[in-house]
Amino acid sequence: MKKASSHFPWRSNLFSKALLILLTLLVWISYRSTLQAINIFAIYSSACQRDIGIVIDVDDSKIRLLTLKGDVKRIDRFNIIYIASYPVGDIPVAQVEFTEDAELILIKTIYNDEVVDLVKGWMIDSAEDQISFLTINGTETVVDNEDIWDIELLPLEKILEFSAGGQKMYRFEHPYPFRHCNSISNKSENRHRIYPQHLLEDPLLIKRELDRLKEGYDRLRGYSNDKDFYAKPQVYGNEARLGVWGNIGSRYGASKQRQNNFIPEIISEDSDGPFGFQDILVTGNALLPTGVHEEPQMHFYYRLKADYVHFAIMVDFNRYVIGESKYQWHEEDLLENDHRDNDTFNVAGGFDYGYFSIDISLWNRIQYGVKVGENFFGNSINLNKMGFIFENRTLKAELYSGFGNDQKREPFPLPDNANPWETAYIEAYNAYLAQQPEFFAKYVLYRLNFTLFSFSPFNPRYSLVYRAIRFQREPNLVGDGGFKYRGASLTNTLYMEYPLDDEIKLSGYLSIELLENRYGLTVLTDSSNRLFPKGGVNIALIF
Repeated sequence: MKKASSHFPWRSNLFSKALLILLTLLVWISYRSTLQAINIFAIYSSACQRDIGIVIDVDDSKIRLLTLKGDVKRIDRFNIIYIASYPVGDIPVAQVEFTEDAELILIKTIYNDEVVDLVKGWMIDSAEDQISFLTINGTETVVDNEDIWDIELLPLEKILEFSAGGQKMYRFEHPYPFRHCNSISNKSENRHRIYPQHLLEDPLLIKRELDRLKEGYDRLRGYSNDKDFYAKPQVYGNEARLGVWGNIGSRYGASKQRQNNFIPEIISEDSDGPFGFQDILVTGNALLPTGVHEEPQMHFYYRLKADYVHFAIMVDFNRYVIGESKYQWHEEDLLENDHRDNDTFNVAGGFDYGYFSIDISLWNRIQYGVKVGENFFGNSINLNKMGFIFENRTLKAELYSGFGNDQKREPFPLPDNANPWETAYIEAYNAYLAQQPEFFAKYVLYRLNFTLFSFSPFNPRYSLVYRAIRFQREPNLVGDGGFKYRGASLTNTLYMEYPLDDEIKLSGYLSIELLENRYGLTVLTDSSNRLFPKGGVNIALIF
């Protein structure tokens, strides 16, 4: 008795494990078969009145059903009283008749650096990140949204033969509420009997399911309508990066009061899908691809892309952290006979169509400093800037041009109805202006960027930046000396990046700047040429 009882738990445990494994295999097989199955819908408009087929389109008022006979039938949504679905392994349709309602969807993707056809057929289901298609071969395939490069809506121009369809004949049994209809149904013994797996009898449930399908079809139609406004489907992805820059030789991204080394860089990209709303948010120390210089700089940047427009805003929040007086260029920041400049604020927007874009800076503020000998002057200037962009799947070319003038402000006029306090303030302000020397500054910017996507994963980018400033200050009564300065800077920069793995990316740049200037107190008597090599390395974590 004791011996028997000692073996019983072992045998029971073994049997339980075997049963558990068997059940797991059965569930897995069932799950796999469901994934690979095609849903056949029975659409009931009245008792025993049904249409059977595959839903290939849904809008606000009707659905389009590819029937088992191969024609496309329109059914009003408000006439639907019941829906039953039947998953089958083989599509019971042999061919599709020529009809205008059988519009095909062609999805293209990038394979081996070439644009190729990915799938051609009809959408039959969708999820947030995937779309299920019934192909022209009669099979089902699933496409990830990120794989979509192009989409076309094509008419069905001839009778379409399904090579994988019509092999089996099915008898779709009525659900329980319509069981009495079986007496008038085709009961051929040569047909495989199929029972419904999913039932929708409540009008609210029917509406929710049709609305869910409609969202997928609307998304595809939106892709087709909006693709003309995108150079590529995904301007930004769905990822976040945390990085840090180390730089040497910085002249514009940093000063005595501002730093651009070892300050966190946070970049967040978000996309609603191909040809949809997309944006990017950058905070911390990062590059300014459209700025007046090539170096990383502390700033906040946000850009969005939606349909045919884009919008961007940039602001250097160092102005508010360390204060405006410390933020400006100072005499100790500059070398002898030198000039410096950097972006402080920019609001830009533009329009996109196909491969081409126009970018207009609505408000672009830069600060500059000029030094000749012991004479120094610093101020801010509004830059009128415009950009022209061309982009395709292999190349992005950007050309930006800007100009601006700065001079001494005019005296503020005294209003006729000014009170004594206002009068005293305006007179004091005008007296202060009168003591300031007369000056004039003219600033010019040209920037050319080339990015090569075909050299992935390095994505090399070349940037050529030309800046020129002409400055003149007159002497004044308080002893500030006058001087003249003309400087031009030409900077060549190469940017590269390389992912170490899926979570770590290295990037960096090398640049060389040629500075040529002429200067003097009353006339441009002296000149100088200098070379400034610079570089930086960034390491970033990808989330």
